[in-house]
Amino acid sequence: MFPIIALPHTGRQLLLFAALRGAVAAFLPLLAVTVAYLPELYEPQARCTGMTLCHNHLSRILGGSLTPLVATATARTDGPPRAVASCLTAVALFSLGRFALLPEIRSVTGPA
Repeated sequence: MFPIIALPHTGRQLLLFAALRGAVAAFLPLLAVTVAYLPELYEPQARCTGMTLCHNHLSRILGGSLTPLVATATARTDGPPRAVASCLTAVALFSLGRFALLPEIRSVTGPA
């Protein structure tokens, strides 16, 4: 996270573009797994409501509104915004920890 946050201050646009493309390429498989995994956490009767609340509403409210507000408040320096990178890294590590605590949805042995 730190190198990508610091790249705009270097003035090297092509390098920034390549780094962002690499980050997106790294995140796409993660998003695909998340979208496939989250519906399995809910019973079939509540699956649509659970996914709507979890994926569409809560994630967009918390990630789409609070993150830019925190980033704007912490990026008060002329240099690379290290506080923003630290905040994003902390959120990513928190999310990884919470994801690790989610229950197993399939049996280890597979279907009978």
